[in-house]
Amino acid sequence: MGRVGRTLCWGGVVLGLWGLGEWWTLPTGERPARLSQQEITITVEPVLEAEAVRKDFHKSLTERRITPVLVTIRNQRQEPIRVIADSIQLIDAADTRYRNLSVSDVLQAAAAGARATRRPPIRPPIPLPLPPRRAPAGGGQMSDLEMTLRSKELGERLVPPQSEERGYVFFQVAGGAKTWQGARVYIPHLRGLKTGERLLFFEIDLKPGGDEGRREKE
Repeated sequence: MGRVGRTLCWGGVVLGLWGLGEWWTLPTGERPARLSQQEITITVEPVLEAEAVRKDFHKSLTERRITPVLVTIRNQRQEPIRVIADSIQLIDAADTRYRNLSVSDVLQAAAAGARATRRPPIRPPIPLPLPPRRAPAGGGQMSDLEMTLRSKELGERLVPPQSEERGYVFFQVAGGAKTWQGARVYIPHLRGLKTGERLLFFEIDLKPGGDEGRREKE
């Protein structure tokens, strides 16, 4: 399975460094991590502030340690390119790889957390008329969460020439802030739509500032 330390983790990439209750944030005024090559620029920006995750998505993501990562693709080529989000991975400082979570994975994790924290019903001591059936507590919120996730996910995306597309991928990772500071985002599947050319992969260090990363052929 490759060299020691490159264990493939299927739990998803949750950029939630809650292990010690820490958050890592980009220094004020700094640009998100990015890399440019072959007339394509990709920017990655983890949303590591709990309040921002609760506001833009749902509190259940913070409870389950799931972190959204905003991926922005700028295509300056003369042909559309295709990006497949399922293949995007997080690589930590120890070279452990994490696959990103699908929307279904995020919903299942959030629902499991809601069930675990829901208090059991209190049974009346004497028979009473059955009340009208109601949706389970939190059901409406989960529906809202699904709509939010599907509207914001990166998914499989076509980026037209001279344009920009963006969307989120989701990771679940154990560890503290240091895990994120030494991590990289690996984006292997980009292809020119007209020529069918498979483009160079992107491996972007999560360091704010200019172009940093690895430019190699697979």
